[in-house]
Amino acid sequence: MALRILIIDEDTKSKLRQLREYAEEHHISVIDFMKMVDGEMGPVGDNADYCCFIPDGFKIVYCIEQQPAAAFRHLSVSIDEPDEYPNPKHVEIIMQMLGFKFDLDQCNRVWTEELPDGGHAINILEVIC
Repeated sequence: MALRILIIDEDTKSKLRQLREYAEEHHISVIDFMKMVDGEMGPVGDNADYCCFIPDGFKIVYCIEQQPAAAFRHLSVSIDEPDEYPNPKHVEIIMQMLGFKFDLDQCNRVWTEELPDGGHAINILEVIC
């Protein structure tokens, strides 16, 4: 795990607020979700509107997915260091700022992902009740 400082200044708060508002206004439909699963459509992280970058190398991808079973908040956090993961405590702070109701250990699904550029992300799904 890379040693990073999560800087929560006004610029970071603004970026995360804009990201949250965009995701809340532009849900990923079940049809688009299934296209992504089937490889017919690129991942959400390829769409700059669902992403933001915050100081010390964090990339945040956030959306609300209408999956067949339910609607989920989906967050992916990575850092700009190959072969390293973001600190889970930093991920939890970002989760809170994006409106997640639970901590990492209480969410519906948490997993790690190897990214095409060699980086690694922590992904979180939380059902929206």
